[in-house]
Amino acid sequence: MRNLCSISNDVQSLVWSHLCARDLVSIMLTCKAMNISISQDKQLWVGCAARQLPADNYLIPYRRSLENVDASDVRSWLGHGMSLHRSYSSFSPTIQKLDSIVPRIDTWVKLIRGRWCLVASSNVSESRLTLWDLSTRSGCCPHLCCEIFFPGPIMDGQIDDDRTTIRIAVTVGSSEPYIQIISVGRLYGNARFKMLGSVPGASHSLLLHGSEVVVALMNDDDAFPVVIEWTTEKIAVLGPVPLKDSARYHDLNPHLPCCAVKYWNEFIVLVMTSEVQIYKKPDFASHEHSPCGALISIHPIDLQCYGSPLTVDKAYFVDSEAMPMTLPYPPSQIDFDDGRGVFVVGNSRGELFVGRFVDDNLLSTSSVHDDLPNISDSNDIGRNKPVQMTLPVFYSYANIVRQGSIPLPLRKAATKLWGLVDGRPFTAPGWSSDWLRFRNIDRWIVPHLRWGAADPYFHFGDGGLTCFDGNQATSAVLRHDHRILGNIYPVAYREDDHTEVIFRVGQRYYFQAECNEYDRGELDIFELNIYVFAITHAVLKSPNSLQSNVFGRYDAARLLDTYYGSPDCATVCQETQIHEYDDILQETIFPTELESDRNPATCSVENGRIVIHEPEWVSPF
Repeated sequence: MRNLCSISNDVQSLVWSHLCARDLVSIMLTCKAMNISISQDKQLWVGCAARQLPADNYLIPYRRSLENVDASDVRSWLGHGMSLHRSYSSFSPTIQKLDSIVPRIDTWVKLIRGRWCLVASSNVSESRLTLWDLSTRSGCCPHLCCEIFFPGPIMDGQIDDDRTTIRIAVTVGSSEPYIQIISVGRLYGNARFKMLGSVPGASHSLLLHGSEVVVALMNDDDAFPVVIEWTTEKIAVLGPVPLKDSARYHDLNPHLPCCAVKYWNEFIVLVMTSEVQIYKKPDFASHEHSPCGALISIHPIDLQCYGSPLTVDKAYFVDSEAMPMTLPYPPSQIDFDDGRGVFVVGNSRGELFVGRFVDDNLLSTSSVHDDLPNISDSNDIGRNKPVQMTLPVFYSYANIVRQGSIPLPLRKAATKLWGLVDGRPFTAPGWSSDWLRFRNIDRWIVPHLRWGAADPYFHFGDGGLTCFDGNQATSAVLRHDHRILGNIYPVAYREDDHTEVIFRVGQRYYFQAECNEYDRGELDIFELNIYVFAITHAVLKSPNSLQSNVFGRYDAARLLDTYYGSPDCATVCQETQIHEYDDILQETIFPTELESDRNPATCSVENGRIVIHEPEWVSPF
């Protein structure tokens, strides 16, 4: 009597192709012959994976090509994908806390190939970028591999992985911010960083692609995103006009912050706050400085769309329900590899957490490209020892400013570049540029915060209020509420009301004023308004345009919409808890600048929890 083992392999494969993975595993357990026949049938498992994995996003992008793997590798893809689908459905990650990096604030974290993690952490004394190996295969534990130091905190970063080289672009928030290009790989078997180049005057990286980096800010001007060939420092403006003409363009057109950038074939796609713009990639071989005309601008349905679409495709709608994610500590930075099922969380306490939805051992080591590429030579290996920090002058006097005093050296250094773009004096009746008499100067001398919302000088509301009420640094208000990234240069203030200030960002001029009674009902909670001047050059030559009308509004300026909405009650409560927690650690994180109003003998932090030590009661008798 013939049995299944006697059937030819091609017929067996055809029969097995009708079974699911669970049934195939059950048959493999019946005998050695069946185990060999099924386990080594590569095409069988390829077809099974195509049928059972619910979507392509369960396949790892950095997996090896199908030609270079065997059946066991394909089985590991299938097992990993099925386990990942079950874990996402039940949301049951395991979270591991790595060694605390305190006293440094985590400002940026990024996963590389699902195995490696970059962590940027800093305080006023040092700034470092560390590389962690998160692999837990074969009983290994996550460990720190190498680190590199910078003269300022890392504010953001981008990764470019072309399988042969891993490049990194980071914004270094020194007194003169710049973008540093580095690579990471193996040198003589050890993980190392290598310096590739830098772009002075550029910051807020949006995309790194080969020899090109897209930034939002160039020479203190965020009028348009800029593409820079970092190997030659050639630039191309992603806007309709050159940067020098951006002021006149924005007289009639609103400034749109850029949220994300993507290269798509020969085009560059910009996701702005209210539209999507598509540009043709610049040809750096034929020019050194040029704008790139927009091919298409896609607006919401209630706005007019200019341009001829290249193609019209079907729209797909996806479910956007939030996952009930609960993390042990409020994150300040997070990155997620959904194909690998791993995420990392860094916070303002310098702590790093790794979460996994599946066991790292499910993937065979030969099925993915998750190791670091080799570095060709040892030249320009990054600094592996702390370097002198070069922060803005403000941070040298921050503690004194918090006590209500503005030292004269700080006042002079901060106001050195204040004024009009061309440097000529601004004169208008009732307005002054005498910064020694400016009563609100403490709100305007704070530079754009190098540590973002984790910076001690970022104040969100006052006493738990859900608004910017005038007690915050103007740089924090503009960046958080209006997504204005450029440096702020005040021009003049009203002599009888120092809350009204004319200032510029790049070549764009703005005006801050208190919320009047007519606008208060519309804006509800916002105590300060930011206006943008229309027809800037005419306004600055006509002092009468700086007078408000009977409704308290300014005919020469339009109200600037807020980018972020008001936070809900839960967010406010969470931020209050974060700030209470951070108050305890600020003296440690910023040891030379901050003072804590808490008694360390009665309040401390143990394993991420605030512990209050009650004083022992002593009987008076």
